[in-house]
Amino acid sequence: MRRRPARDPALTPTVALSLALALAACSAAAPPAPRYVFPVAPGTTYDLGQGRPLTPAELSDRLRGVRLLFLGEQHTSSRSHAFQREVIAQLAAAGRRVTVALEMLPPAADAALDAWREGRLEELAFLEQADWYEAWGFPWAYYRDIFLLIRERRMAVRGVNADRATRTAAREGKLESLPAPLRAEIGDLDDAPEPHARLLLDVLNRGGHGRSLAPEAPEFRAYHRVQTLWDRLMGGRAAGLAAADDDPQAIVVVLIGSGHLAYKLGANLYAARAAGVAQLSLWDDTVGQGELDAQGRYAVPLGVGDLARVYLDDPGWRGYPAPRGLGLGADPGGVKVTRVPAAHAGALGALKPGDVIQRVAGERVATLAALRLAFERLPWERPVELTLLREGRPLTLTLRLNPAGG
Repeated sequence: MRRRPARDPALTPTVALSLALALAACSAAAPPAPRYVFPVAPGTTYDLGQGRPLTPAELSDRLRGVRLLFLGEQHTSSRSHAFQREVIAQLAAAGRRVTVALEMLPPAADAALDAWREGRLEELAFLEQADWYEAWGFPWAYYRDIFLLIRERRMAVRGVNADRATRTAAREGKLESLPAPLRAEIGDLDDAPEPHARLLLDVLNRGGHGRSLAPEAPEFRAYHRVQTLWDRLMGGRAAGLAAADDDPQAIVVVLIGSGHLAYKLGANLYAARAAGVAQLSLWDDTVGQGELDAQGRYAVPLGVGDLARVYLDDPGWRGYPAPRGLGLGADPGGVKVTRVPAAHAGALGALKPGDVIQRVAGERVATLAALRLAFERLPWERPVELTLLREGRPLTLTLRLNPAGG
């Protein structure tokens, strides 16, 4: 299992744990040591229904007649996203009308998504208007090539996840505070299939989170409500998009963490309940060299999805730089540092609360999105200059980034 960081540094410890667990399960694999498995070579698409690998041409044939494709991902795997882009491009090249549905954003971002695909917004403006870093938090750089393809092909693209207010209401058990139509769409979050809770507990308790969770634990109950909320809304909304299109060649491709697809207990389950459209789920995972058998294959559980892919972990890949751990807020002069963790191990520990960051490597950063985007473009190896105001006085810090501390 692979841990995913919580995205909101202002969360209380209990809520932060719940959100961290939700993020972990979002793209985590199935429980280890399953009883029945298929041996799958990294980098191949394996048809679990047919028990064999598929060539790209065979995959294209397999998707004929499919109206809803859940395309699983590991959020911080460039290989996972490159495959998503490849599948979308192949579907478009085959003449199919593709709608891309996103776990990353809620429907409130649809106006910004339309403006992006129509070429009316540049990159930073899109990230700001879609509220990318608040709604999702993972680096834009992982998704950029997919979004460039969407704009190049003028593909329809829609957000299908819950917004922050809805997630909070679900986590706190306060759905009555939501508008009636949204409550009707959500339904009863406590009626999820029982195997779903057992699967999630197994994943989380084996995932190295430092504690063992029980079904009645408040953290798990809150987390399970949010997980069910995401699955129900994403599955139902994606199915609705597919059912509303009367073109038999149209297909909705959902970009979604594989943890929401495992054993068809997540978004794909609720899509099947919502609409009778032909669907397939592709589950994926990133695995270590030590998890492969003597033939270099990984044991993929039977039934974890319709299709499966695994990617060999690259121990040299450090991800994209980000101002991890810092509390940041808006300021007329740039981006204000509101909090620096006492135990911050990285070069960003030279910052102090109250600092206002104005430039990153010479690039003006007036918003949090601009700051995050500028960081993603930074080199790990070379020193980087931050220009800021400290107590109203200009100051330049030269730092060298590292993956642990930003």
